[in-house]
Amino acid sequence: MARKQRAGRGRWIRGVVFTLAMAAGLSGCGAAAPDSEPAPSAAPLAVGSAGSRSAPGRPIALVAEGTGDAAWVLPPAVPPLPPGLEFRARYTYPAADDDDLLDLQVFLTWTGAPTGLPIAPGFLITHLRIQVDRFQVSRLPEPNLLITGTVRSVPVPSPFGATVGRLVAITGGFAEGATTTFTMLGGPVAGSHSTTLPSATGSITFARRD
Repeated sequence: MARKQRAGRGRWIRGVVFTLAMAAGLSGCGAAAPDSEPAPSAAPLAVGSAGSRSAPGRPIALVAEGTGDAAWVLPPAVPPLPPGLEFRARYTYPAADDDDLLDLQVFLTWTGAPTGLPIAPGFLITHLRIQVDRFQVSRLPEPNLLITGTVRSVPVPSPFGATVGRLVAITGGFAEGATTTFTMLGGPVAGSHSTTLPSATGSITFARRD
């Protein structure tokens, strides 16, 4: 039974990637990204302020995006991608329309494309909306974070099956600078799968201390 489930999941994911790759090939006329991508006016991911780094309070916001590695996805399910494409994960908390939700989006994009660009139509692989119940940062032995919550909705279904109601844990290290750099960012959707980004960039924002 388990082998049948894994085989079915693998076929589902390969079908998704094939469809998206075909869309990418058609939109890009077959190979490399078009010269118009990325748009010069596209805004990069926001960065935290120097004040938040010097005297941080509690963490209140996080934006991070990084390129995925198939070896860091469990159970193994990511097929080889066509040349010129890579898959990424993007974390956005709070979500634009709900302060209690974190948006986790996994999508395809052109290799080396800047972070923070709008996701091209048809390139979104999955989208989980997670209700956050804990966002904690430790500074010892170096800065690291923990976010926990529950999947509340799935606007774009997960290749790994039903996820609504599953618990989620997101962990990672981070180093603040002009742009925050995250390491080993990600974690499990309980009882379903786990995806970790080797590295990501973005921002972490802290409440001001009076």
